[in-house]
Amino acid sequence: MEIFGEKMKIFSVDVESVSDANMIGKDFTEEGVKIIVDMLKRYKQQATFFWVGRTAEKYKKLVKWLYDQGYEIASHGYTHVRLDNFTVDELNKYLRKSSDSIKKIIGERPKGFRAPIFSVWRDYKKFLSIVGKYFEYDSSIVPVRTPFYGFRKIKDTPFNVGKLREFPIGTTKVMGIKIPTGGFFIRVAPYIKLKDYAVIYTHPWEYTDYKYKAKSKIEGLLNNMCKKNLKSKMESLLKVHRFSSFKLSKS
Repeated sequence: MEIFGEKMKIFSVDVESVSDANMIGKDFTEEGVKIIVDMLKRYKQQATFFWVGRTAEKYKKLVKWLYDQGYEIASHGYTHVRLDNFTVDELNKYLRKSSDSIKKIIGERPKGFRAPIFSVWRDYKKFLSIVGKYFEYDSSIVPVRTPFYGFRKIKDTPFNVGKLREFPIGTTKVMGIKIPTGGFFIRVAPYIKLKDYAVIYTHPWEYTDYKYKAKSKIEGLLNNMCKKNLKSKMESLLKVHRFSSFKLSKS
């Protein structure tokens, strides 16, 4: 595997509780994490788990269990809120608290960060320069514009902002349309073909048929669409590709 280069495939999991994700219903965090770990073990794969700090505090034993199993624990912020309206001071305090919350559980600071809802400032270089004060790498950039996040014209392979290494979310084309390789987009796509460089992401709550409610009807619809076949889709990717965590890709 090319170290921190353009030929790497990373499997990542964004772990936020149902309530932290602003949904209403059964919290499937522990069950979903264990379904994902079972898949990873079946195909002898590695992954990075990005934890929301408040969710990690609720599931300390699960976070520590993952860490002891050899999976990388990274930060997905402290609360699952949009950061694109934060001031510089607010972002600094938030990032510090996010890092501290993980350190208290696993005994070391997380090296990686992913913004909740990929909510990066439009001045992404300034945003990432602040993230770089607390973390070694980031994976918050989505190199395709969606109604909720992302950028139209931005590098879609790893790049540096100061000392921080940015690993954009992977993209692919389905029927000529460019989409991110994760979450809702993997669920609704009829097929996924990964590039040489690919960062995919998924969530524990996606591995249940439970119908969640959300603050808006459109959010509820998007969160519940096409979950039934997600596990088989992810297994099809795990069968044919070799995935790593961000941490192991450096070694």
